[in-house]
Amino acid sequence: RTAWRLQRLLPGLQLLRNESEESGLQAQILSLLRTGRLQGQQSGASAKARDIRRASAGSACRLHLVQAGSADDELAWVAGEIRRLVQMEGYRYKDISVAVSDLPGAMPRLRAVFREYDIPLFLDMERQLSGTPFMRYLLGLLDTGLSNWSRQALMGCLRSGLCGLSPDEIDRLENTWLVRGLFRKDRLFADHLYRDHGLPAEDPRAAEAQAEADDYPEQPSAEADQADQLLELRDRALLPLRSLLESLTQARDIREKVTVLRRFLAGESVPDRISRRIGALTDSGEMDAAVALAQSWNAFSRVLDQLLQLSAELPVSLQHFRDLLAAGISAAASGVIPSAIDQVDVGDLRRTMLREPRILFLTGAAAANIPPPLPPEGLLKDPDRQALSRL
Repeated sequence: RTAWRLQRLLPGLQLLRNESEESGLQAQILSLLRTGRLQGQQSGASAKARDIRRASAGSACRLHLVQAGSADDELAWVAGEIRRLVQMEGYRYKDISVAVSDLPGAMPRLRAVFREYDIPLFLDMERQLSGTPFMRYLLGLLDTGLSNWSRQALMGCLRSGLCGLSPDEIDRLENTWLVRGLFRKDRLFADHLYRDHGLPAEDPRAAEAQAEADDYPEQPSAEADQADQLLELRDRALLPLRSLLESLTQARDIREKVTVLRRFLAGESVPDRISRRIGALTDSGEMDAAVALAQSWNAFSRVLDQLLQLSAELPVSLQHFRDLLAAGISAAASGVIPSAIDQVDVGDLRRTMLREPRILFLTGAAAANIPPPLPPEGLLKDPDRQALSRL
């Protein structure tokens, strides 16, 4: 396409093809792509040798093809070779890079395998902030009010790790709500549904249980104590959320909604919980998750500041306010620098090649992934941009 455009712009331009013979690594790559074998490699039983140590013996070739039975076997082989190169060949972890064709899909297995082999790795990729614990907490909280306290939205908020309850307490509440069918606002805050004994979750008589309480025998003290504990857990978890959602619904414009939301987060010590969570992630070695969580809070603060600067007096509904926050933070991405010098760099093929490593492993190689696809050009193509530049 480039040559065709140059011929149109420069009449009389002659195109010459370079017929020189390729050599070295470039020739090995061309031979592998054209014939499926390395240059000079024999077919038959000798072509089935896959071990990198035997393939490189006495040869100047530095390109080797390894076939694994599965993705897990491939990653395990790569991890074992990295350990061998570091322990026996004198390489450092920083000299080695791993290019993964499908990095998001392979990341869980990659982490597990490298942790098993005790290999430090740095994931060279941008991380979306919309999946951090804070964003799950915030969007789950707003979605709870918009969906009439549905189970999915409420549990997404509570299980984010920032609500102030322990996992065991959340499990206990969720089990009670599932057994009694208490996923709607009117049922979640009906005290008698936590105390009623022997009524099915959806029994139509449940609404009349409070009026007929005198007709039921007195519950044993152990069951009464259990009901009181459940009500105490419910009040600790849900009353602050209910108060916030009612205040946000009553707030008319963006300024009032931002003020209410910031006051709630400060009152619930959410920044302190985020700091403790970041410390725990750092201690466990998950630096990328810790940085993403910190940057999600910073991005949230910037979005609120921008909303106040651009449209503080704009009347918005709770749904519109939620969509504005989600769109602003979803557009942000987290970039992380290596936390240590001696780490194996892991990324996609384009980002990994920029480092020019001494050893490069390419996993998941397939015709659909090599060469890597070009990034999307967007709505305007190159000719469109050139035409606009001449206006």
